[in-house]
Amino acid sequence: MNFIDKVISLVSPRWAYAREAYRQATEVLRNYDAARMDRLGNGWAAAGGTAEQIDRPYRERLLRRARDLERNNDIAKSVILSFERNVVGRGFNLQARVKKKNDDDDEKSNKAIEKSWKKWCHHENCDVTGQSSFNEILKMLIRRRIVDGEIFIVKTYDNTAKIPFRIQLIEPDQLDTSRQYGESGNLVKSGVEVNKVNKPVAYWLYETLPDGYFAVNSIRVPAERVIHLFSKHRPTQVRGISELASSMDSIRDSGEYLEAERVKARIAACFSMFVKVAPGSTNPYAKIQRMPVEGQKSPKRVDTIEPGMIEYLQPGEEIEVANPGNIPTNTKDFVEQQQRLVGAGQGLSYEMISRDVSKVTYSSARQGLLEDRKTFEPIQDYLIEHACIGIFTEFLISAVLAGEVEIKDFWQDKDRYLEHVWIPSGWTWIDPLKDVKASGEEVDSNFATLEEKCAEQGKDWKEVINQRAREKKYIQEKGVGSDNNVNEGGGNKKTPAAGAGG
Repeated sequence: MNFIDKVISLVSPRWAYAREAYRQATEVLRNYDAARMDRLGNGWAAAGGTAEQIDRPYRERLLRRARDLERNNDIAKSVILSFERNVVGRGFNLQARVKKKNDDDDEKSNKAIEKSWKKWCHHENCDVTGQSSFNEILKMLIRRRIVDGEIFIVKTYDNTAKIPFRIQLIEPDQLDTSRQYGESGNLVKSGVEVNKVNKPVAYWLYETLPDGYFAVNSIRVPAERVIHLFSKHRPTQVRGISELASSMDSIRDSGEYLEAERVKARIAACFSMFVKVAPGSTNPYAKIQRMPVEGQKSPKRVDTIEPGMIEYLQPGEEIEVANPGNIPTNTKDFVEQQQRLVGAGQGLSYEMISRDVSKVTYSSARQGLLEDRKTFEPIQDYLIEHACIGIFTEFLISAVLAGEVEIKDFWQDKDRYLEHVWIPSGWTWIDPLKDVKASGEEVDSNFATLEEKCAEQGKDWKEVINQRAREKKYIQEKGVGSDNNVNEGGGNKKTPAAGAGG
């Protein structure tokens, strides 16, 4: 405590204590450069509070801006399409895993479930609007999760359908964010009713009017009927925020910079000409209206040029050409750097976003693809865990109740019949020859299974084996085996030359 503080302590010990405490706190903050409050850090003002307190004021604005980028910016669309192609691709395949009491596969039940599921996945059966197939819905879920930050799936039922269960997608705009209290005194945070431990118990949604607008009043939809997909990063978070939020500035700057370059290029491409009026002319509009010669018609002003044109000027007039010329720019370097920043923020490589592989080697390209896959795989797992499993469970219950899938003891042993796995869209091999050999050695050495290796490419190992068995049987029936100079590996055997061997 310095002399001034000692003097103050004689008058007000509390004030002196507060001064010393503040001084010590300031000294602690100085141990972290990021917490400095001097002239280099006093402009860094960061908001505090729960996740919802921070996100709520800006969620709608970010949503609108992200949708604008989705519609108008090529870099934003490239990011979105990268996730759609690699997370969903051609879709997720369902493999039923029902087993008998003796732990053998129940092939009859599995085939019945898978057959009914494939039929339900058609657009007229699974979507409440009858417009999107199940795989197309999955792509929409990924797109909206990136752009809007969240998407809601409401479980609905159509009693006139063979399998009543339907999927209805709800956008975040339909949530009633003005409501503050729900049932039993629960708080409603941005349209989500939560209990004391912050668990969602219901969602308040505006009803849609015939003209497409939302009604004034909202309805309460229990959480059991809603699947809410969003990335949760904090325990206090109940709603999502656009995944593009941290990259929006870079994406928008790139778009505006390219637009400015296009305008500059158009200006540089313009070819302008100016006619200098004859010296000594007192008519300020001489270049607009020439005096007619006696006995002749008034000459027509020429204000455009065309190929092969010959035009005589008035005495003393001359032509001056304005040509801006080409202006050198660093557009390519700037856009490339911005794409790298956007890719890093979204967990993707520059090559994945730009589709430019001119600067990579085989090793760097392979490493980049492997890192990109580590971004896509957790999202596939999230989609399976939070959406696909719940949808399949509701589908199978609905199919059994409707009699489309006949399982007599379903309700006595429901969990056993709900056993299944999802095979997400896989990726092709980077180097087919090396990867095939490596995969074969892994399986032969019992470090991996055929199921795992097929799943990496989005294939069902049983379907692969069954198809190979059918192909081999057909080859044998048609006599295209080794007797016809084709070995099992598909290579041709050497045959003696014609007339050889006497």
